[in-house]
Formats: sequence, structure tokens, C-alpha cells
Amino acid sequence: MLWTLPLLAPLRLPAMLSALLVLVAPPSVLPVLLGPVHQLAGLVMIMVSCISHWPGAQLLTGHPEAWVVALLVLGLLPWLLGAERCRRRWSLITVATALFLHGLVAVERFGRNWLLARHRGRAALVSSHGDARSCRMAQRLAAVHGHVRLDWAMLLDPVATDVLPCWQELAHCVEAPQSGQAPIAIGQVLRTTGLAAQHLQLRSEALLLQVGPKRWQLFPSPQALWTLQEQQRSEPRQVITRTWLGFKPSA
Repeated sequence: MLWTLPLLAPLRLPAMLSALLVLVAPPSVLPVLLGPVHQLAGLVMIMVSCISHWPGAQLLTGHPEAWVVALLVLGLLPWLLGAERCRRRWSLITVATALFLHGLVAVERFGRNWLLARHRGRAALVSSHGDARSCRMAQRLAAVHGHVRLDWAMLLDPVATDVLPCWQELAHCVEAPQSGQAPIAIGQVLRTTGLAAQHLQLRSEALLLQVGPKRWQLFPSPQALWTLQEQQRSEPRQVITRTWLGFKPSA
């Protein structure tokens, strides 16, 4: 709906005027007057048809950074303003750059949280829950971003998942809690090219996710956040790019 919204306003007004023109204008003039309306309606139909083929007819973007949104809008302006064909072709480079550089996608739904990390065609996922609904949403999230199989997936749910085959179908490597233990042990590093996860500090459930040069700190629970705050009073802090919470914070 949001993708077609910029086209609906310029389509609605000419369509209303065309209803009056049919009554007063000569039949020979109508094809010329209604031509732009027909082309705009066709463009909306093409967009709706393409979106309907996405999993769930949704593109889960999470909360992109402001500069990514600005870059995307800049690339779409020549199309919305009807610029020359040459300029519109060059604007596709700007749009593709914005989509390619959007390397971290954070999604929150149904009280669950997912973080999709992407780097140079590879991808990994962190999920706050490991149930069937979380797995289906993770599959949709990976599919709409063009990833058939993830390098690895980490489940932060303290309860062992009973749908492990679903997660194994999604990722080559699945790290999930077993027998009350954390998904990865302290000192262990879950690593593929450009993507790595490990514990942020000793004696803490907080995790450090590295996506290329970016470093995210992940807190699966409020206790993990409180523990790290206590430790950082006496230990030096690391340089962190962003923070992800696997829970809904209180006021």
C-alpha cells in the first residue's frame, strides 16, 4: 500500500475529472485526455501484481537508518516527477545502493524480535524466540530480501525449540539453547565471512554481532542489559554502532 500511495493521489483526481469529460467532451478527444490516466493506472496494476508475489505481500524493512531512507527517496524522485528516461535509469543506481547498504533489518511483531544481518550477499539471523511462528516469520524475512539459505541462525529463546527442522531448513547452522545452556558458550565465536557473533563480555548474556565494520550489542533479556551495565562501571567500554533489544522495553 505504501509503495503505491504516491501514485494514488495523481490517479484519483484525473479519474474523477474523466467521469465529467465523458459527458461533455467529444468522443474523438477522450483517448487523448484519458491516455495519461490509463498509463498511470497500468503502472499501479503492475506494482500491485509484483508486490502480490512477495511472501505475504510484504517487504519487511525493519527500521532503516535516516540516510538510507533519504537515498531511497532521492532515487525515486526522478520517477515520481516524470524526469527524462536517461535520468530515471541513473536513479536506479541510487535505489540499488540504498537497498544494498541496508545491511541490518530489525523487525518486531507479536512480541517477538528478529535481526537479519546482511553482508555482501551473505546473511545471518538472530531471533528472540524459537517457536513455529518465529520460524515462519524468519523464513519470510529472509525470502523477501533474496536469501534462500542463511549462513547461520541464532535462537535466544531460553526454552529449547520443538521445531528445529524448520530452522535447519532456513540456515546451514542453527545455534539454539540446549539443556538450559546459552546458544553459544562464553569464548565461542559463531563466524562466517563478514558476519560474527560472540559474547560481549565475560559473565554476561549480552552478545556482540559484527556485520562488516559495524558492531551491534544484542540484549536478549533485561537481565542481560542490567548485568552489562554493572560490568561496564569497572571495565572499559567497547565501540558499539547500534543496540538491539530482544524484548519490549518498559517506559
